[in-house]
Amino acid sequence: MTPVWRNRFSWSGLWLGPSAWALSLQTNYALVPLVCDGRVLVSTAIAAGLAIAALIGGGLSLYAARAPLVSEWSDSCGGVPRRFVAWLGAGAGLLFALAIANQLAATLVLNGCFR
Repeated sequence: MTPVWRNRFSWSGLWLGPSAWALSLQTNYALVPLVCDGRVLVSTAIAAGLAIAALIGGGLSLYAARAPLVSEWSDSCGGVPRRFVAWLGAGAGLLFALAIANQLAATLVLNGCFR
């Protein structure tokens, strides 16, 4: 029998992935004055941490999606939409982690102080 809390992880990739990407994008823009002065080099560390957060959200959704089918039969509401959302969250978590990794690669190659 699958624990009830496992079903609650199905939305985690759809919440953590876009939230981590939006936070990464906004912090990269907010930290430009500090990065241009050469005082702070935290944008790459923040991007790496948020990419890991997006992957964790996708992994939790994948964990919920791989629940045994027996749990869907015992659920009175069914379980098919929850399983679909879980697979969608797993894909979204991976997609947003790749988007953050793309921005991370750009911070490693390009300087944000070009005018």
